[in-house]
Amino acid sequence: METIYPIGPDEQLVARGGYVYRVSGKDSGLTERWIIHRTPGQALVHRAVVAGSIAGMTLHQISHFVLTAARRPQQLEMRQVIGDGSAERLTQTLIRCSHQGVRPSIPAGQQKVQSRLDLPAGYLLFSPPVSAHGFIVGNFDETRPGRQPRTLVSVRIQPQEALPLSVELQSIDYELAGEGEAIETPAGKFTCRRFVRYDHHMEQQLWLNDQNTVIKWAVPYSEIMQWEYVLTRYYREQLQA
Repeated sequence: METIYPIGPDEQLVARGGYVYRVSGKDSGLTERWIIHRTPGQALVHRAVVAGSIAGMTLHQISHFVLTAARRPQQLEMRQVIGDGSAERLTQTLIRCSHQGVRPSIPAGQQKVQSRLDLPAGYLLFSPPVSAHGFIVGNFDETRPGRQPRTLVSVRIQPQEALPLSVELQSIDYELAGEGEAIETPAGKFTCRRFVRYDHHMEQQLWLNDQNTVIKWAVPYSEIMQWEYVLTRYYREQLQA
């Protein structure tokens, strides 16, 4: 799998897998491959590639996401090439994280726009790879009923507007809606917890296994257009604590 930085010789494999992106029950043309490693300092390194062709546009996006030993976001770097049949655009985004906020560096024309976004404690990163979404519900308090808000730094791709990645602050509610649900995918059958993600009055369904791996994610943009992200390959290493 293509990576921004090579996998270090002292990194331990944690898990790897892949997804197919579907729209209205059919393959959209986009797929995702991902791999997670653990460093000697117990940090996690998440690498992913999202690639394919959709609506006359091609996308090749590589991400490198590092979380601390406490599973807090530390750094996210993304490279993407977007093509429309006549030309391709390369953008590269770097986001460095601290307890107080993030420092994004995003291309704008021939320059890079650098800024600082101050945030409340406990913020999380929401980035395009589906496989990174399990980190957002990793500290969900399952003893509390009802919705629980998450402060998210949302990193979004904007191919339709011919723009690079953007960064914005959102507050998104999550709710544990079911446990012990059996979900069958091309990667196998999994026993999952089901979460509801409330985004702009849209209720998304998110199924995760006991390792917080996203097994399936259903996003109903409208009555006739629903995106689904479905696990197609999955392997998890048995690591010592």
